[in-house]
Order: sequence, then structure tokens, then C-alpha cells
Amino acid sequence: MANQALSTPTRLVLDLVGPAAQSGQGLSFILKTDASKVTWVAPSTTSGLVQNVAFNLLPGPQALVGLDKGGGSLHGAVYQNSGSIPLGQPLVRVCLSLNAGAVGAGVPVPLTLSAGNSLSNGGVIAPIDLAFGSLTAK
Repeated sequence: MANQALSTPTRLVLDLVGPAAQSGQGLSFILKTDASKVTWVAPSTTSGLVQNVAFNLLPGPQALVGLDKGGGSLHGAVYQNSGSIPLGQPLVRVCLSLNAGAVGAGVPVPLTLSAGNSLSNGGVIAPIDLAFGSLTAK
């Protein structure tokens, strides 16, 4: 979902929301876009490419990953140590920045989920589906 409060004319902040009927201990995902049009950047409220919004991460080393693997591919994961939370809420935040002069008004920007999994409190890994609207430059 677009986070209207944090987005700007050149930066789109997205909150990833999981399936409403499921709960889980964490998730992993690979998002892909057109690197000639946009770049993965850190949301303004964090230094990493993936910001935890809902999971309870304990102090110390954290299971939070956000890697730009090049070619428009962002690999992300976040897991809490125990317990589960409802997945039908904003879980993590990612951000895209328009490349200067690369996207004209009305031009679509592709965004797809090439892989996604959730981890249940019982340790079961299950695929997740993310629904995507369309991204169009203004």
C-alpha cells in the first residue's frame, strides 16, 4: 500500500501488508522493478532498505534484511524470535525513488513479487501472495 503520509513527488513509500486471515512470526520477499526508472532507497525513518513496522525485534542482533541485488531486485526479510502477529497489517516498509529524467508523466513503473514466504509461529514456511496495483509516474 502506498504510504501517502511519507511519500513525496519523487519518492514512493510502500507498506507491505500480508494476508488478513493469517498470522506469522516473519516474512521474506523479493520485489522487482525496472532499475532504469526507479531505485530502491531507504525510507526516511530508517537507514536500511527494509524498515520493520510490526514485528517485535528483540535487542541485539536482529533478523532484518534488505539488500539491493541489482537489476531492480530487492531482497527483504524480517523475523521475530517467538510468537506471532496478525499479517493483515503494515508489516515492513520499502521505498522507491524516481531516477531523474527516466520516467515521464503517465509512464507505468513495473513492480512484481518474484518470491514471498511467511513463517508461522510453529515454524511452517508458507508462500504468500501480495496484491499489486499499478505504479504510474505523475
